[in-house]
Amino acid sequence: MERVIYHRLMDWLIKYNKLHFYQNAYRSHHNNVDQLFYLCHTIDGLKMKPHRKTVAVFLDFPTAFDRVWSQKLVHICYNTGIKGNALIWINDFLRDRKFSVRFNGVLSELHKLRAGVPQGSVLSPFLFLIYMNTIQPDTKSAYYVDDTAVWLSHIDTAVSKEVINVENPWPT
Repeated sequence: MERVIYHRLMDWLIKYNKLHFYQNAYRSHHNNVDQLFYLCHTIDGLKMKPHRKTVAVFLDFPTAFDRVWSQKLVHICYNTGIKGNALIWINDFLRDRKFSVRFNGVLSELHKLRAGVPQGSVLSPFLFLIYMNTIQPDTKSAYYVDDTAVWLSHIDTAVSKEVINVENPWPT
């Protein structure tokens, strides 16, 4: 069931341009080399414009899948245009998740999962892409799962630094 939902929603996101074009992970005909190529191709200093300086930030979010705020993800899905039964299914998929840990053969008690997407599900990387799809600052950016590059070329590096100083997307 998860695989069917994944394929239908991914096809819909791509058909209606709902997914950031430079999110290269988990998409056919996209890979991490595309992200690097786009970065190199768009840096003004490399295009014979030495008066423009590029400021770039490279991010790798640790334990990214574990930090997705489920309620916000459902809200993002809705704002992306996912509605009806698909939205209800995603909400039910994420709601009331519990986990336990086995250590030395002893299973801990159940704990409620307050954030994160389920590990091992084909939908988890897809849902993470939708979550990351909201990060689109007024800069050039490229994404490969949780690896993100954000850059801006300008004649004044102070301007670039100020623009790139984007708000943290992760809940505290």
